[in-house]
Amino acid sequence: MARRPRGDGSVYYDADKGCYVGAVSLGRDPQTGKRIRRKVSAATRTECREKLARLLREKEDTGSVAPRNLLVETVIRDFLANPPADWRSPVTVQVNTGHAERIIAAIGKRKLAQLAVSDVERLLYQMAAAGYARATIAGTRTLLRRALPSVTA
Repeated sequence: MARRPRGDGSVYYDADKGCYVGAVSLGRDPQTGKRIRRKVSAATRTECREKLARLLREKEDTGSVAPRNLLVETVIRDFLANPPADWRSPVTVQVNTGHAERIIAAIGKRKLAQLAVSDVERLLYQMAAAGYARATIAGTRTLLRRALPSVTA
């Protein structure tokens, strides 16, 4: 078997886990200098290679690969801790904190990588059913879009 090109990652069988593991190097962390490696696992070698190919495609498309264990709550709280420059008024911060708390209560424990449009739509429909004003629902959606640029619901 010929050597695969450099940068394609590696696939090996992990006897302790009882599955195939694929690993790819994504370069080095600019702050620490440590190598960044992402791993995927699957029951078969073929499935593992497909998952690894998806990771490489994501890196090619976006320039990086997002961590798979990051929660929506973590991203929202980080966004609130570092608010945009246009949030000058304390009232704006207070209103957006209220929006953030509703988001965290509904979908905060969801992993960012697994967040689906249907999750966001369910949140907005529940808010409408609970009698929230359209402006409040729109504000919640706007905060979510600003904090999570990849969510387009």
